[in-house]
Amino acid sequence: EPQRVSASPAAPIETKSRTVVAYARLIPKSRGRLRFPVAGRVDQLDWEEGDRIPKGALIASLESSALLQRRTELRLRIEKLSKEAGSPTAIQPLQNQLTSLNTQIESRQLVAPFDCILSKRAVDVGDPVSPAVVAFEVAEDTPPRVQMSLKTSLASRLPEGHEIWIRVEGKVVRCRLTEVSDDVAEKNSVTVLADLTENADSDFRNFDSVVEARFSLQTEVTGFAVPLGALRQRGDHWSVLVVEPTGSESRLAERTVTVLEANAASAVVSGNLNMGDLVVQEGLHRIVVGQHVAVSRPSRVPPDGGLR
Repeated sequence: EPQRVSASPAAPIETKSRTVVAYARLIPKSRGRLRFPVAGRVDQLDWEEGDRIPKGALIASLESSALLQRRTELRLRIEKLSKEAGSPTAIQPLQNQLTSLNTQIESRQLVAPFDCILSKRAVDVGDPVSPAVVAFEVAEDTPPRVQMSLKTSLASRLPEGHEIWIRVEGKVVRCRLTEVSDDVAEKNSVTVLADLTENADSDFRNFDSVVEARFSLQTEVTGFAVPLGALRQRGDHWSVLVVEPTGSESRLAERTVTVLEANAASAVVSGNLNMGDLVVQEGLHRIVVGQHVAVSRPSRVPPDGGLR
């Protein structure tokens, strides 16, 4: 029966970097496509494209004069009955009608769903509309997000919070990566989103404009992180034991390494190791080179070897 050992993959330590230049698009944090839920004719519209509209403000309404007149009449009747101490039984049906009228009137009004900028206006006063018509498009009135399409192999090396710099209106602005999504049409690419950490201007928006983005990328592997307990010393030489598959079995092989840096828990080594090699991390006194083994508890060394 194979000896069970605890092993962890050799984690590469990257120390050199290069600057990557890419094109990015500035997008709003959210967008809205607004439709009237009922058909009608636009009779009020006071906003132009580019206007900033506060949340809850009326953007446009449909012709509702008959409904408004009916609501006024109902309110007067309810007020009169209340003054005459009319019975609740007589007033309640009128209250129900008033509630229904208010709902109908509200369905003929479009209000801003959030603080927004009117990015597109597809209707004007007097135009007929239906629920199928997108009357307005709005964008959230907050600083934009930065959107890039990157190759998957590149994006996978960017951790959350990675700094990205863009040039906006002649000023360099710092951003931090917040999200990686595979929602992109291009094969082998992903969408990377970053948020501004400082603004070019408090009112800066420029949605859908294209800007230059730059970020650093670690490129050169100078060593591998291994647990300190994985090191074997023979005189002035150091080595580690690696689990190597041989057919249907796994056996131990010795690899000579050079210790570049170490602390109480981990070490960075260079030598005859490859990324992902399973390095035995403890119990070296109980095993020998060539022994038949099985990995019982694969574990992971921190990417920086715990040395940073």
